[in-house]
Amino acid sequence: MATVWPIEPHTAAKHELLMHYLGAWFPILASREQRIIFLDGFAGPGIYSDGEPGSPIIALRTLLNHSAFPRYSRCEFIFHFIEADTPRLDRLSSELRQFDPLPSNVKVSTHRGEFVDVIEGVLGSLDTRNRRLAPTLAFVDPFGVSGVPMELISRFLDSRKCELFLILMVDHLNRFLTTAHMKGGRDSLFGTDDFSVVEAAPAGERISALVDLYKQQLRDVANFQYALDFEMRRANETVAYYVVYATRSLTGVEKFKDAMWKVDPSTGSMFSDRHWNQGSLLTGSNVELSQLQHRLSEQFGGETVPIRAPRRVHARRDAVPKARPSQRLEVHGEPRNDCGREAAGQPQRIPQGHSGAVQRESRHLIPGPAIEDPTG
Repeated sequence: MATVWPIEPHTAAKHELLMHYLGAWFPILASREQRIIFLDGFAGPGIYSDGEPGSPIIALRTLLNHSAFPRYSRCEFIFHFIEADTPRLDRLSSELRQFDPLPSNVKVSTHRGEFVDVIEGVLGSLDTRNRRLAPTLAFVDPFGVSGVPMELISRFLDSRKCELFLILMVDHLNRFLTTAHMKGGRDSLFGTDDFSVVEAAPAGERISALVDLYKQQLRDVANFQYALDFEMRRANETVAYYVVYATRSLTGVEKFKDAMWKVDPSTGSMFSDRHWNQGSLLTGSNVELSQLQHRLSEQFGGETVPIRAPRRVHARRDAVPKARPSQRLEVHGEPRNDCGREAAGQPQRIPQGHSGAVQRESRHLIPGPAIEDPTG
């Protein structure tokens, strides 16, 4: 396999979605917690062939360049990057040197190994010491459908303030759903061998049925309360994959929906390579809107008209109202007071380069304060 490769537009959009969400997640959690963790389960080399940053670099830059970061010196920010391929991990380690030296409250570790093996080591360490994982956002972006068992996700992210950002390769699943070679990875990924609802769905609806089933399993098996999805399409408009986000917090739902709308200002639900860099349909100096304005005035002039934009939301697709600025929002399960106002701060644009340092590589997450919740 290649060590680095070209980035595709939907991959860049996935990274933009991650960046926007982390721009809210970091300050919200840091305002309440002593330690928080960002874990990248399939970290890759940290760079693409034309120099674009990978997810580990984006995550670190989003934190270090955030306007709120200087206010959270009492919070420890832990980054764990897992990669099984040795050349890719070596390249990632090289890319991470641009952050040398890191602030004292930011710790970074790389781990050579498979996601399953490393996480099992974490769980064994925590169980032995009767400790629980610190609040964690797990970014899980595998190649294919194997190596991310639902049962492991359930055990690893069982704490109330843990969240999941996963790439679900539904196109591959849909094409080979009933084949013998797919069954083991499919059943492990979903935590069930019952795909009867998906198999009974019309051909054009099977991908949506797969996404809905996975989100249902996150609720039923992993005990997440909310799950959202965001569709990624190739230039030919076929589905590449879905981003699936799972949380137990209404604030998390709101912030992830905000991130979705920033990536897709039209519907907040999908991105297509076909429309990369084309902008919005009804903006620009050459767009003629006078007839539309006239028709709207004729139809609705003098009236107050409620407008509800379509949003793909969580769980049973019941609506989650967008809070007005005056409303008090839950901060990952707990009320947020006025002093947490900075949580709404937005990430700055990612500049090239930042100085920092990285801890040594290990095959498993090192037991101790880098993973456990210091509050018990």
